[in-house]
Amino acid sequence: MPFKVRVMDDRFKVGTDVINWDDPFWSFVAPEMLSGCWLWTGSLSSGERTGRGTGGYGVICIDYKQIRTSRYALEQKIGRPLSRAEVACHRCDNRACCNPSHLFAGTQADNMRDMTAKGRRARGGHHGGSRLTEVQAREIIAASGPLQPIADRFGVSVPAISAIRTGRRWAHLSR
Repeated sequence: MPFKVRVMDDRFKVGTDVINWDDPFWSFVAPEMLSGCWLWTGSLSSGERTGRGTGGYGVICIDYKQIRTSRYALEQKIGRPLSRAEVACHRCDNRACCNPSHLFAGTQADNMRDMTAKGRRARGGHHGGSRLTEVQAREIIAASGPLQPIADRFGVSVPAISAIRTGRRWAHLSR
């Protein structure tokens, strides 16, 4: 039997009239005083399936289907299921948070724009798939001449060199 934390006293329920507090879901939520996040204390996703750093989200199973706890909490708040195109976006950027006031419905594109606006998107050399450093990308931008010798020098393809020089890749660097 999983460990349950029951600390959702009335002071945390202010402004959440639409939520059914008798739902056993809420017994796995623990408020964090400093951030205002309601942290999920049950199962968390590992992210191993996708390998994209998607771990740390609360997960539950409903009708043999795994869903994120943030999605479930948001659906309780808005009183309807989210469509397939909608995701539960976090204002707090805490994957384990289930506080409905920290969540909003949006598309995956909305979520990516929100992430970028908050400076949380990996760019350039900080991106896990990057083969080049920022210094190397600046050298490519400054280089002149045929693309093939530049590509050979840096160990990347000609299209990669073209994408860097035209601003399709490493767009945050000035040209």
